[in-house]
Amino acid sequence: YCSRSVAGWEMHLRRTHSTTPTLAGCLLRCECGHESHSSYHAIECEISNITVVRNEDEPIRRVADNVAVRTIIQNTNSQCIYPRCEKYPRTPLGYLTHLSRHHKTTLYEKGLFFECSRGCIIDTHIDISNHEKKCDGRNYTLHRMDENGVEEGVL
Repeated sequence: YCSRSVAGWEMHLRRTHSTTPTLAGCLLRCECGHESHSSYHAIECEISNITVVRNEDEPIRRVADNVAVRTIIQNTNSQCIYPRCEKYPRTPLGYLTHLSRHHKTTLYEKGLFFECSRGCIIDTHIDISNHEKKCDGRNYTLHRMDENGVEEGVL
């Protein structure tokens, strides 16, 4: 598969292979040497010529098939996943923004994702805006991905 953008490649992984770059064991490597799982580096770097690098030691995992899922939050009006944080984000977008601004992390980094009542998987700001345009599922649950098939505890 060839794409002119990282977002297009990520969308291909989600739709065609039911996986994410993290689950597939892929990294994005810039010509400047920076490696990450997300495409945010392209915004900051002047070069931003990205190459996909696959870690051959890791198996390709899929969200639906090979990953055990544990529901952490039944609705988005629940407390933050961090024990000492008392914030109650009311929407998935608010939750992602809260994690980014206050805890300097993402759902990717924590191995978490939102799932709407119709089964759509959401783990980035772009996914939320695209989801609201095409799906009428408005109830969300927050899940943790566990590669060993064992439910993990809350952070």
